[in-house]
Amino acid sequence: MNQYINWPSTKRCSENPKVLINSIRNVPDSERKNLLNLNLNFYKKFIKRTNVAGGAFGGQPKYLLKFIYYYYKTIKLFIKHKFFIGKDQNLFAFIAFSHPEIINLVQSGDWHYFLKYLS
Repeated sequence: MNQYINWPSTKRCSENPKVLINSIRNVPDSERKNLLNLNLNFYKKFIKRTNVAGGAFGGQPKYLLKFIYYYYKTIKLFIKHKFFIGKDQNLFAFIAFSHPEIINLVQSGDWHYFLKYLS
């Protein structure tokens, strides 16, 4: 438990100036394109997969503030298009794919990886 006393690690979060999100599954460009085109039929399939973990993330304040802005903007967009908004992983994935300039997806394949990664 001592490794979590100063969690998340400011060193790890400052290594990359973007928001760090744990990527569980490598999402092909074709799926990203369908998601970004707001294809409802594709989205119904997409939400059944876990693409990114939403429970732990980190980053520098400048980028986290942008992430928060896009988070609420994405919620409004999803509501407008009748997409389910109750799963943070879907919102995070959409933001990561639509705004790669602020997101660094860290490939892990492990749901709990960020507890250690950000330590």
